[in-house]
Amino acid sequence: MRKFKILLPYLARWNHGLWKTLLKVDGLKGIIKGIDLYRAYEYPTVFHILKNLSEDERGVILDIGSNRSVFVPFLALSLKGYFKRVIATDVDDSSFGESLNWQHKAKSKLSLKNLEVRFCDARTLMKSLPEYYKGNVNVITAISTLEHLESNGDIEAGQQIGQILAPSGLCIITLPFGKSFKCSERRGFFERVYDKKNLSERIVIPSKLKIISTRFFGAEGKISDLYSRMYTANSKISYFLTRVLRIVLFPLFPYMIGEVSQDKAGGVLLVMKKL
Repeated sequence: MRKFKILLPYLARWNHGLWKTLLKVDGLKGIIKGIDLYRAYEYPTVFHILKNLSEDERGVILDIGSNRSVFVPFLALSLKGYFKRVIATDVDDSSFGESLNWQHKAKSKLSLKNLEVRFCDARTLMKSLPEYYKGNVNVITAISTLEHLESNGDIEAGQQIGQILAPSGLCIITLPFGKSFKCSERRGFFERVYDKKNLSERIVIPSKLKIISTRFFGAEGKISDLYSRMYTANSKISYFLTRVLRIVLFPLFPYMIGEVSQDKAGGVLLVMKKL
């Protein structure tokens, strides 16, 4: 109960900002759609890390795999003047549906002059970005993105991230995590689940960055566990049911997921630095 009271003001403020962003961009539809369970841990945790950066660590922040991520406009809106430029990126691929159209819509509706939207492949950042960004990006975020890059795409992206970052730049990555490494096709999307060995070999070593912190997170409680299992099941019925449940459970998500031990984790958050 004491933990709940301590977290309540912070979570209320977080939810207010998130809902405000969703409401302004998508109206009531955005509130109903909400975000999924794991984002309820990833977004506020990454936001908290970014908000506490020193002035020297700020500047240009680039997000990989932005697509319809509400985190990017929320960040640009909540931390106006904090970063000189917030860059939303994703591949120019019709298979992603709207791709970056939603980010353009958010930029317009929220009047975000500090938000830049670019088609950019994480596997070819050095070629895709303008010359003046190369080696001058202070922070890179990739929230549940690199696991969807097929073949050795995650390794290639790791290499590119290490090159594009400015000296002392930070990279914050979240990925699915489990006891064993596996690749699968779920609802038409390729996905990897990393273990400790492959996390090192496929992400950390290729990037040549130093790990500053590692956090493991996952569903907490029976309801959370059930929801998580339904969401990750390769079934259209299970997926539909989780979409319906999300409308009811969305405000409770911050209490349904949190940091757990490595053996119970469903996800990992890495903070790495370029030395």
